[in-house]
Amino acid sequence: MALKYLTQKLAKTIDEELMSQAGGFSVDQLMELAGLSVAQAITKRLITQCNNLDIPFTNNLPDQLKQNDLVVDAIFGFSFTGEIRAPFDQVIQELKETKLPIASIDIPSAWDVEKGNISGHGFTPAMLISLTAPKLCAKQYNGVHFLGGRFVPPKLEKKYDLQLPLYPGTEQVIDITNLSGEKL
Repeated sequence: MALKYLTQKLAKTIDEELMSQAGGFSVDQLMELAGLSVAQAITKRLITQCNNLDIPFTNNLPDQLKQNDLVVDAIFGFSFTGEIRAPFDQVIQELKETKLPIASIDIPSAWDVEKGNISGHGFTPAMLISLTAPKLCAKQYNGVHFLGGRFVPPKLEKKYDLQLPLYPGTEQVIDITNLSGEKL
């Protein structure tokens, strides 16, 4: 199966349609489903329910990078554009230098949504968890790749020719590491 990779514009269009009256989702519902997809993908490859949900949050990233087993990168979404500004530039640099595995949500932070790590300022995560459908930058990614998009109605999938894989059982994510993508 060849997956279709989304441009930034098409990803925005699909999200808007999912949150329209016809799509029937609220932004809160989509965020909850996205979070569920991320949690399932992480637990399939790395740790048990983020140590039984005692997930630490920090204001001191260097110290936390010494005390944890995984970084979940959800700094920017696919709609981010432009240069990375303070304080995010320092956070990105810390993540670039860490030896911990990083799981990036939708796109790795500091990557261009369509062209990948063109600035060279970004990092390559150990895992990418695409939501709805992979974004174009995922073609530049060579690692563990999950897709969370079971919430996309068949009518919307057909309208945008997304060519999504089948999700087994009640799974919210599917490992697409070895699936090839469509060249747009």
